[in-house]
Amino acid sequence: WRPVKKRALRAMGKVEILPSSLFLKDKWDTFGKFEKLKSRCVCNGSFQAIVEGEDNASPTLNITTLYLALAIAAKRKMHKRVLDIGGAYLNADLVDEVFMRLNRELAQYMVEIDPDYAECVLDDGTMVVELKKALYGLRVAGLRWAATIRENCENGLQEVRDGPMHVRENRQGWQDVIYPCLC
Repeated sequence: WRPVKKRALRAMGKVEILPSSLFLKDKWDTFGKFEKLKSRCVCNGSFQAIVEGEDNASPTLNITTLYLALAIAAKRKMHKRVLDIGGAYLNADLVDEVFMRLNRELAQYMVEIDPDYAECVLDDGTMVVELKKALYGLRVAGLRWAATIRENCENGLQEVRDGPMHVRENRQGWQDVIYPCLC
């Protein structure tokens, strides 16, 4: 994201600014020993205006299609692998301008990390940032992530008709099935 300076925010007039939340979670190793405190900043996209006729829904795979692909893979004794891409949505660029408000505590942390952010803190202690990447909670995050996968996969990728599953033939002549889990 990019912080928005106070005077720039005033010059923009009335813009939609979405609230944010910060979630914290303890992470433990397999022996029950505390490893770290993990955080995730999310945007409350339920406050986003819905534009009539605009497609902002993330693609979802028909479960029957997934079961069929797994059954074919099992029948052909194909290797199956699962890949989890941490912070996946953060790899997807946003197309439209989206503004989000950071609460006082998060704004204070941002100023501690980079003192230049101080000029962006508003009178109530919050800060407005312009999002550059998709963030969990945005209505368009899943859609943008699916588009990123489509744009970055090698040639030969074919999208399955009823959802975001993609199929391609790999170097060994086998078919790779790529399904972005949007959960």
